[in-house]
Amino acid sequence: MKRRLVLLIGIGLLSACAKQSAPEVKVPAAPAPLDQGFRSQVPNPAPALPVVRPVAESVQLGNTFSVWVMPKDSGTLSLRVSCRIGARDNPQGKSGLAALTARMLTEGTEQKSALELAVASESLGATLHEGSDRNASSVELEVLPGDEEAAVALLAEVVRHPSFLEKDLVRVRSEWLDDLASQRDDPALLAWLVGYRALLGPRLGIPPNGTPSDVRDISSKDLRSFWAANWTPERCALLAVGPTSANSLEGIASSYFGSWKPGKGESGRTPAPLAAPARTTLYVFDRPDAVQTALFVAGTAPPLHAPGHEAREVLNGLFGGLFTSRLNQNLRERNAYTYGAFSTFVGTRDWGLWAAATSVRTDVTVPALSELLAEWQGLLRQGTIKEDEIARSRSDLIYKTSAHLEHTSSLLEELEEIFVNELEADYFGKLPETLAHTGAAEIGKELQYVPTQGAVIAVVGDQSKMGDLTSFAEQRRSVGLQWLDGGD
Repeated sequence: MKRRLVLLIGIGLLSACAKQSAPEVKVPAAPAPLDQGFRSQVPNPAPALPVVRPVAESVQLGNTFSVWVMPKDSGTLSLRVSCRIGARDNPQGKSGLAALTARMLTEGTEQKSALELAVASESLGATLHEGSDRNASSVELEVLPGDEEAAVALLAEVVRHPSFLEKDLVRVRSEWLDDLASQRDDPALLAWLVGYRALLGPRLGIPPNGTPSDVRDISSKDLRSFWAANWTPERCALLAVGPTSANSLEGIASSYFGSWKPGKGESGRTPAPLAAPARTTLYVFDRPDAVQTALFVAGTAPPLHAPGHEAREVLNGLFGGLFTSRLNQNLRERNAYTYGAFSTFVGTRDWGLWAAATSVRTDVTVPALSELLAEWQGLLRQGTIKEDEIARSRSDLIYKTSAHLEHTSSLLEELEEIFVNELEADYFGKLPETLAHTGAAEIGKELQYVPTQGAVIAVVGDQSKMGDLTSFAEQRRSVGLQWLDGGD
């Protein structure tokens, strides 16, 4: 009876719930359609903001060692000891000596072994880096601002008191030779090596890292003699970018570099201008089974400090420095010969060259080379350089310079260029304005360096699949042809 009563009550409750109406749900009104008219117009760019660049400051100690600082509000401080010592200073038959000397500076000092030196730099949360090219050699650290003096002390120890132990040299030299061997397995790098040697000669044309035969003969005695003669205060400077100033860094530098005794000074030599070859020569280096053919074409150009450098950079940008450049649009976009082609001005304090390079499908070696040379020749046709391509190249250079403000390492490179090439302290600050006033008239003066005569052409790849390079050279009567079979 109780169960029946509970069941009846439950049924009654369900019936009552069913009779109740569901709550009314209000559906919001649809929003008014958006005005999409703005999508039909390209928005105008915002006005350009002024770029404020730090200006390099410098002081010189009594021993002629200098301190260069580019103040920047940043979380780290980049420090570098840079010296105007590079491959240009290598003695005959000792290629690679300047670069190997710089490398060995970070392999131990009179007070610290290689391991202890690594521990000392790691205790600052940093890593010692070295570098050397044709113009300069350097050692650097990036540390927190509070470790400024400790970092300067460590750099001074590395630069002034290296150990050059034979056991360390044996290890480093073995790695060095392996790197040289691997470079010669890369057709693109090999094309550059062949081109440089042919254009610059047996001394200047050797890469900064040297040749295997020369490097094998370098001894610890050679390193010490080269270091003693060249790493001297009048050729070196402490460079800094970060939250510091030349005045505040001067005292620290004096403590660790002030007693460094000057050497005999820089040679002060003024080398003769680089002479262009009497005729264009095509050098062919056979690499059987190479996947692609590497092309390199270059001619002589002025050194870095020669007037017109900015105009030459704009000219290079429109020819082969940009993705939208003439060279890349031809070889990549129109003809699909390559993934990319580029050109560059390469320069030192002594010489310069204008080079173009790419790697192409082996079966299109001859037509790709023909198109590359035709693009260079096309620069000389009257009125072919348009204002829009000048403006595009100019803008790229200006914005790249402004982008350097983002990183202390980029500004450190600028500071080294000021010191090594003896530029004005505010050179990069004035550069955007200089570029803005570089037009067709200024660029026209630099067309004399288009390498249509007396150029060097290097081709590295599978000769059996390249096509008829002999006919290519014969059709151009001023082009000589040489076949290479290896060597150092």
